[in-house]
Amino acid sequence: MWLGKRRYSGQLRLLNKGKSIKVVNHLPLEKYLKSVVGSEVPKEWPLETLKAQSIASRTYALNQLNKNIDYDLASNISNQVYLGLEAESPRVNQAVNSTKSLVMLHKGKLIDAVFHSSSGGKTESSTSVWGKYRPYLRSVNSFDKESPANRWEKKIDAKQLKNLYLSLGGINTIRVLNRTDTKRISTVKLYGPKGTKVISGKEIRQLLGLKSSLANFKMLPSRVNASYENAKDPYLYLKTIDTKITKKNPSLKPVSNINYIPLIPLPKISRNQYLLIKGSGAGHGVGMSQWGAKKMAEDGYSHRKILYHFYKNIYIRPFT
Repeated sequence: MWLGKRRYSGQLRLLNKGKSIKVVNHLPLEKYLKSVVGSEVPKEWPLETLKAQSIASRTYALNQLNKNIDYDLASNISNQVYLGLEAESPRVNQAVNSTKSLVMLHKGKLIDAVFHSSSGGKTESSTSVWGKYRPYLRSVNSFDKESPANRWEKKIDAKQLKNLYLSLGGINTIRVLNRTDTKRISTVKLYGPKGTKVISGKEIRQLLGLKSSLANFKMLPSRVNASYENAKDPYLYLKTIDTKITKKNPSLKPVSNINYIPLIPLPKISRNQYLLIKGSGAGHGVGMSQWGAKKMAEDGYSHRKILYHFYKNIYIRPFT
């Protein structure tokens, strides 16, 4: 059935939430996964990558059941991207079917199988990002240098900075206070006309709309604005001094009656700044790097070896 510009399988239920209506899609898990896997990674990627994503997405979905009142999972990056029937494909369906019911477990329990697009060379531990220790979410090499987000830049101009964090009157300067072992930002200090504020790496990423918290900040002058002050009198007058000039060269005519020169108005200069941000990776950096999984599959790794690399101390079993 259609909802807006997308088609969905299963049932669509409408929930009256007072001033709004919430639409919830009810469907079997394996059917849901055939859309999620194709929504999360390109359908053309290696089959072993699609299989690894299938197991990770299945594990993540089952671990999220009954955590919300009206639904189990959101359809965006806050949980997993779910774009309906158009995201399905024969290769994605093959990956989901061939891994049917397989999940990742740690000590008999479903793991929190988080994943992200790319991590800039090394994944992050759950402790460093969220302050929650998970023995299976450790920092490992990510093999994702081919990701388009491996190196990125963003510029934020003075006008935009003035409209950020209004309780500080805008942002003049950002200073990084702490970083994780992989150089992601843990805390930063914001400086504004009305004071200062210390916020987390997650908060600064959301505030500035950054791809990741693996970033560096630099304030730079953007341009020089020059405007001329209106001069009432276009001349600069000089006081004449009586003097006697002896001509060294008789052919030169005597100089006399010079008592003014044109005034060259000086510009009024104002400088604006912009914030230059250089970063690496996309996403929170914890768990499986999707671009890293792609590279490992291209290098001959199976979906199981990919998962065992990104998630430590786990085993893969059918969900019962």
